[in-house]
Amino acid sequence: NVKLSAGMKLAMLFLTPIRFSGVPTPSARPAAVQIRMGLFDGMQFMNEPTRKRIEADNARRGVKATPSNDDALDPNSPEARARVAAALAERAQARREAASTLESAQAELVALRAASLSLDPCWTGERTECPPALKNNFTQSSLDFFQALRNPTEDPPTEALAAVRVKWPVLGARSDGELLALLQPIKDVAVDRRSLKK
Repeated sequence: NVKLSAGMKLAMLFLTPIRFSGVPTPSARPAAVQIRMGLFDGMQFMNEPTRKRIEADNARRGVKATPSNDDALDPNSPEARARVAAALAERAQARREAASTLESAQAELVALRAASLSLDPCWTGERTECPPALKNNFTQSSLDFFQALRNPTEDPPTEALAAVRVKWPVLGARSDGELLALLQPIKDVAVDRRSLKK
């Protein structure tokens, strides 16, 4: 038998691979797993504005929120996506119904449609002073009206609607809620951005 010195025993202790039992702690998770979890967290954060707007719309209409375990769902799971799609469809239908009850001049509808097809920027001031809500996430330049008004899942920022009222004065008396209601039937008709010209 070979006798090991205390120093050799200590070295072997540090060189012996550590085996984990059960679920590894966060610090023991592979880097790839930690990064993937971060991406999921980011996706959940991006969905938060949509959820809040839907809740606000429901509150204005008197629809009571029902308890659910949505927060426990993976936001990328089919069930979570289906629930978001259903909520968006419900909101869109409520706005169509609201639009049908509004008295609107033809000139207003023409102006709002023109705004939704415009590739002009919502912000025309200094780029460094552009409000964060109007910035394109990739270019950091101002969103154009087409991007802001025809986003399929997000409402236009209030700053974009304010810019609409300034650029198209015939819509100046319309509230944000009225503009969103009148915009819904216009958005229902899909338009390919590539077909538009500056």
